[in-house]
Amino acid sequence: MTSGLVASVQCPACGQFFLCQQQAAEGMVTCPHCAHQGYRAHFPTQGQTASLAPGRRQVFQKPADMPAGTQPFFEPPPQPPVPAWTGHLQAPAPMMQTPVAAPAPQVWRQPTSTAPTAAMQPAVELRLPPDDGSVPEFVPPHQQGSPVKTFFLGASMVAVLAIGGWIWWDAQNHTPSPNRPLPVASALPEAFPAEPEVRRAAIPTTAETAEAARPTVDVAAVQSEARVLVEKLFQTDDPAERLGTVHDGTRHAAEIEAFFNVPADQRPKLTVLSAVKGTAVSLPQGEVMPLLNLSTSKCSQGALVRLIESTEGQRRIDWPLLRETHEGVLRQNLAVNAEAPSWAWALIKPSHGFELQEKDRPLYLTFSMHVTADGRSPILACAERETPLGRYLDRETDWGQAYLCRVFVRRLPAETSGEAVLIVDCEGAALSQVTPP
Repeated sequence: MTSGLVASVQCPACGQFFLCQQQAAEGMVTCPHCAHQGYRAHFPTQGQTASLAPGRRQVFQKPADMPAGTQPFFEPPPQPPVPAWTGHLQAPAPMMQTPVAAPAPQVWRQPTSTAPTAAMQPAVELRLPPDDGSVPEFVPPHQQGSPVKTFFLGASMVAVLAIGGWIWWDAQNHTPSPNRPLPVASALPEAFPAEPEVRRAAIPTTAETAEAARPTVDVAAVQSEARVLVEKLFQTDDPAERLGTVHDGTRHAAEIEAFFNVPADQRPKLTVLSAVKGTAVSLPQGEVMPLLNLSTSKCSQGALVRLIESTEGQRRIDWPLLRETHEGVLRQNLAVNAEAPSWAWALIKPSHGFELQEKDRPLYLTFSMHVTADGRSPILACAERETPLGRYLDRETDWGQAYLCRVFVRRLPAETSGEAVLIVDCEGAALSQVTPP
């Protein structure tokens, strides 16, 4: 381990002196003269310096009263005598020696004023001629006036004044005075006869008519009432109470009894009842209604549930929609006989019909048909454009809106990339009122 102190040591082999920074007695030291190597304790110490670290530089300044020819003289501090080599190792000197105090430097300060020398005096005295006004004052080029610039500024001011005067004169001479007679109509040139504007009569859609005739539906209240009716329908064991939750229950009493009159382990149990996002418009009534997603142990995809308002103002469950979407009647009919048409409740939304081939897309009006409430695995539903049904659906439907209707469908004969059906008819649609464009 080394420190910042160095010492002058003597090699026991060759007797030469050299500086050594190793201070530990057990440290290894190598002589730079004869390459002798040994412990630091075997090398006698002649002297050591304070440190190798740089200190503040001291500058000698000549005193003011010191003669010019006198030079400062520094006498080095006395050094201890070097002992002669006797052939025996001397005891090592102490590791730390008291450094000899250096004499205080003499400070010499330079006088504050310096006498001028000959090099600082001009060789010839400069004399400037008197200013009598004969020499023009120097003006920088960027401050000198330009005749071209002055001409353009003057011309611009004249033009602005002329334009302002012309506008004032025109306003004063063309303003009709109260005493000046106005031109009669006979003096005006005869205008071209106006052609009568022909507009086609815009037939309002069923949804627009229904929206104007019916009040706004309270979606939250309808959904809350539907939850109460659905829970009572699936949880009660009283047949009369079940019929009371269904719209026109006596008409569908046989189907309701067959649906619930099964063994307890085969009876569908209500698992999830949630609201379907958004609202649907019924066709052809045009009524805006909220829908619910009813999932049971027999229908995990979810059945569609809506409420129908009776003449007495009471809302009850639409049983045909619930039963057909719960049992998947449309898919069952297509699986048994795809060519035979059948009626089914469905939720349709306008689509681009990319499932069709490009040559068939201009022929059909396409929809995304959902027969379950979860919105998964839709069926492509097509209607021929140049038919009364196609024109009716094109007029009644709009992008981004879902429509609930009962349609008469069969398998689409065209080639598609997925499952597709052809809409042949729509229940309740007044197709005779649809005229071609």
